[in-house]
Amino acid sequence: MKRADIISTLPMKRFPDSLETATPSDGHALARQLAHLALAEPAAPNRDMAAHLSAPPPPSIEMLAAAYFQTVAVANAGWQR
Repeated sequence: MKRADIISTLPMKRFPDSLETATPSDGHALARQLAHLALAEPAAPNRDMAAHLSAPPPPSIEMLAAAYFQTVAVANAGWQR
């Protein structure tokens, strides 16, 4: 699935009102949505080939989702209330 296709399936609202979710599964879905939003805006084109080749690769959706999931879990106190 292309990035544009993924973005078009996201809700019209760009950012959630809260990081609180009812279940870890909902938290994972929220983390993936945040990861997609983080990668949704394309970077400015780099006209310098040497700088382009030496730049680190962009983070993967999975890496960003994992980082966001940790944040969502903390906001939900690990879903143990």
